[in-house]
Amino acid sequence: MKKVIGLICVMIVMAAAPIFAADATWDGDANDINWSSPTNWTANVVPPAGYRILIQPATPMDVLFDVASYAANKFILGSPATVTPGSTLTFNSGTLTNPSYFIVGNGSGYLGTLYVSGAAVSLTSRDLNLGSGGGAGYAYVSAGTVTLTGAVAGTGLAVPFDAGSYGELHISGTGKVAAARLTMFTYGLIDVSGDGLLQITGDVRTAVNALITSGNIKTDAGTTAPLVIYEGGNTVVVSPNNGAYLVKARNPNPLVAAFIPKPEVTLSWTAGAKATKHNVYFGTAADSMTLIGNQITAATLFVGDLDFGTQYFWRVDEMDDNNLWTGDVWNFTTRGLLYVDEYEYYADSAAFEAVWTAAGGSTIALNAVAPYLGTKSMKLDYNNSVAPYYSQASLSSIWHNDFTAFDLKSIDVSYYGVAANAAEKMYMTLSDGVNSATVQNTSVMIQDSAWQVWHIALTDFTDVNPSLDLSNITGLTIGLGTKAAPVAGGTGTVYIDNIRLWESRCLTQPSADLDGDCIIGLGDFTVLASQWLDNGIFPN
Repeated sequence: MKKVIGLICVMIVMAAAPIFAADATWDGDANDINWSSPTNWTANVVPPAGYRILIQPATPMDVLFDVASYAANKFILGSPATVTPGSTLTFNSGTLTNPSYFIVGNGSGYLGTLYVSGAAVSLTSRDLNLGSGGGAGYAYVSAGTVTLTGAVAGTGLAVPFDAGSYGELHISGTGKVAAARLTMFTYGLIDVSGDGLLQITGDVRTAVNALITSGNIKTDAGTTAPLVIYEGGNTVVVSPNNGAYLVKARNPNPLVAAFIPKPEVTLSWTAGAKATKHNVYFGTAADSMTLIGNQITAATLFVGDLDFGTQYFWRVDEMDDNNLWTGDVWNFTTRGLLYVDEYEYYADSAAFEAVWTAAGGSTIALNAVAPYLGTKSMKLDYNNSVAPYYSQASLSSIWHNDFTAFDLKSIDVSYYGVAANAAEKMYMTLSDGVNSATVQNTSVMIQDSAWQVWHIALTDFTDVNPSLDLSNITGLTIGLGTKAAPVAGGTGTVYIDNIRLWESRCLTQPSADLDGDCIIGLGDFTVLASQWLDNGIFPN
């Protein structure tokens, strides 16, 4: 069995050929290569919009797309041939749109080659399959743009479409291929050179690098290592000789559109090859950023005292003694609070179990059923019917140990019960490595099958144990039972999610609290008076 290598290796088996409104078949009877010559088509009519285009003559022929634009239905190119290029289709001008498959080299022994060589050419298709059903397909994109919109299995860019076929894609000059999805098999090759660019939607750097390692993706005919960059929600593959990517700052950290769990961050980036200095602009609006790093020499800059729940924009302009290259605008968002754990960042159960451990009568698992927020939570099965009569889960890795930072006041835990649960009390324990303190909640309703939130003031822990150092919390435990004096209990299941730290906030705001401080006082009267006068209303 041939080895399958690719970003997406799940293929859709094509069903029996569907019925089309009409096919337009190339026969080349005009003795020229022009698409616009009517006698080159079997019906002696240039294909109207919406036809399936079949360029599959018995012997290889060349076709030139010489019309301004055309909207196809489906597309197949290739002829029986033993040497390249087989039948060819060349775009050096014009626009083609196609909502379905575009197959080059379809069927055993069939070979076809697509050329895109015009700077203004735009070819948009759901798919581009280079080699299918045992055929061989080639594409050379030296200018213009090929856009492939298919984003589900069996669509997008396939080089080749299946394991028994062969495909090659060569991107050079100023050519660009942008694909929503990429599939590759062992007998597939993509080569990027010059200022050519391959763009794939999403952060697929790991998969692309695996294809580079296996030799399926190369740059400059394999003479240089590809440059793989994630930017603006896309992964791009370029030659390290691509001028546009040599001079600009790239690989921003934090990633574009990232959510940052803490309100201070160190910005970093990969400097342009010619840069000797960097100007760093930063702010809360993309069009009014402030210069915060003026001609700095390091490709890193610490930014502190940021606000919670705020989107920030930044840009790095690269400089040498004679030139300035304006960078792209990047952004990230700080979270509205500090989280202890939200369970979203564990890649799998092994990663979860590396930092969470069960004790007593509990078993725990990473859960994907009805989380409080996001897609994951922790499932805690408890059994307090046997000694030690309590069940708990402990977190051994806390990224932000200082629970006193940013004027933090409380910690929340979201939980979800099951109606059949035996009644048990929930507790939380914080530890600084030397001292610990446990807060017990007698009112937690773990038999309620709806998400609830337990709000705990951090001072509740120091009230229990004044020696607890809240500025150096190294461990957290959530449990069920009466930890201080365990007694035999029952069994059940509880789901845990969104353990978060909060600044001071108003949980229940009085209706007369007009200034938002959670207190009815003189400030509310001031607001009332101001609005009263602003509205032009005066007492009788």
